[in-house]
Amino acid sequence: YSPSDIERDYPFTIFPAWQTYLIDTVDGYYTSPVPQGNLWQNQEYDFKGRSEEWTFAFSANCMDRLFLGASVGITHLKRFGTRTYKEEVPTGYHENDFRDWTFTEDLSSSGIGANLKLGFIYHANTWLRFGVAFHSPTIYSIDETWQTETENHMRLFDAKYLSPNSAYNYYLFTPLKWVGSVAFVGHRSMISIDAEYTNFAKSNFDCTDDDYFDYSNTNKEIAELYGRSLNLRIGAEYMLRSSYIRAGLAYYGSPKGFGEKYGSIKKASIGFSAVASESVIFDFAYELSHNVNGFYLYDTGNVELNPELITQKQFRSNVVASMRIKF
Repeated sequence: YSPSDIERDYPFTIFPAWQTYLIDTVDGYYTSPVPQGNLWQNQEYDFKGRSEEWTFAFSANCMDRLFLGASVGITHLKRFGTRTYKEEVPTGYHENDFRDWTFTEDLSSSGIGANLKLGFIYHANTWLRFGVAFHSPTIYSIDETWQTETENHMRLFDAKYLSPNSAYNYYLFTPLKWVGSVAFVGHRSMISIDAEYTNFAKSNFDCTDDDYFDYSNTNKEIAELYGRSLNLRIGAEYMLRSSYIRAGLAYYGSPKGFGEKYGSIKKASIGFSAVASESVIFDFAYELSHNVNGFYLYDTGNVELNPELITQKQFRSNVVASMRIKF
């Protein structure tokens, strides 16, 4: 590869390293001042965003036994932030003039989409009811910008390079979802069970009229990396005078497929509802979740390397309080 080939094929990653002397040529071979060991490696994410949906719903009641529902959702999402990867030589390990280098990605995405949901609930008798729902794929039109900044600090000089600002516009199709539920209803209590099935391998991208990029390889990688997922939830509720006590368990399967531990989430919750008056109700809940993720600090691209998989375990607590007012 010549520098012009690198600029053409890797304008956001390898070419900035060339421009900041993180890679150079010596006697016709590419070399780098970055040591092969004794390095601190660090990666930080700083992203913000939101996702909302406007729902237009229709429902029907057939003799208080069969309940039908349908809705059209108009969704909007926005996400922006930076991902920073840094390598630094610890104090006392300086083998040459190199000190540290930083690679920062600046990403901004926004999009609008639409979906359709259909479902029904059937009361078989006074103590049993069940339901089925279908959620269509959400079709998003997304605008995205991406830019990278590479900075190299040597003992005698510093170098910085800002890549071109790239803009993309594409369609994203999320996978469809099937939902099944059953509930057992008593005089003062209820137990409900929900199951959701999604095949994340069916997610795919497509180009717009303004963007003729071929996403076939990307969609092929999605089909190879992701798989079918099953989410399970069970909840119980007991009426104590005018208040309710609630508890629940949930398991959200990994989007990579059945049996994969990375990406799955386990949750447990407990809460209660207190009635202050005929029109005011307070709800309180505590939820504990646990998940295990595996990721790599960097993308090796087409280079045949075996980077170490980093395992990240998370315990997260959520406390929720709300007030309902009936008019």
